[in-house]
Amino acid sequence: MACENLPLGRKHNAALALAMQADWQAMMVCPSDDFVSPAYVEAATAAIAAGADYVFPLSCGLFDVATGQACVLRHEPRRGWLMFGAGRMLSRRAAEAIGPLWTDDKNKGLDTDSHVRILAHGFKPTFVDVEGVCLTDVKTDDNLWPYRTWAHRPGVRSSDADGVLGHVSDDVRQALLSARRA
Repeated sequence: MACENLPLGRKHNAALALAMQADWQAMMVCPSDDFVSPAYVEAATAAIAAGADYVFPLSCGLFDVATGQACVLRHEPRRGWLMFGAGRMLSRRAAEAIGPLWTDDKNKGLDTDSHVRILAHGFKPTFVDVEGVCLTDVKTDDNLWPYRTWAHRPGVRSSDADGVLGHVSDDVRQALLSARRA
């Protein structure tokens, strides 16, 4: 199935439609610049197996390739807003009940767009946390939401490369660290 890159909502829905043709019990929303902790995958998969339909990571590390800076975003479920959307896991049952997750003509705000749609269908998030971070989003200058967008927001905790890349393989970690600008 061929699909144009933009709008992103349509591209995401096309990928989901293709995935629905396969046999699976849970899917994860994971952009190509994210590294998911194996511990989080295990915990989220266990939550789905225990009956959760919508699993949400509580923590996301950010690593800025250009500067080597790092920070950690944490959801505060009681506040109700979405800090990040990567790493969410949805059961097949929920995906079948909801249908398309994204508004076709959207290019930005897709995490909130799909989150609101999931909630509107009655699926409440089960929050999962692990030691370290659940996943890490690698930021470059051309990201839709660059590092500077997040680093100084209230509730964002400063970190270092080890704190957010601890679950990433040594060779990938070294490649990311060596890409830093002088």
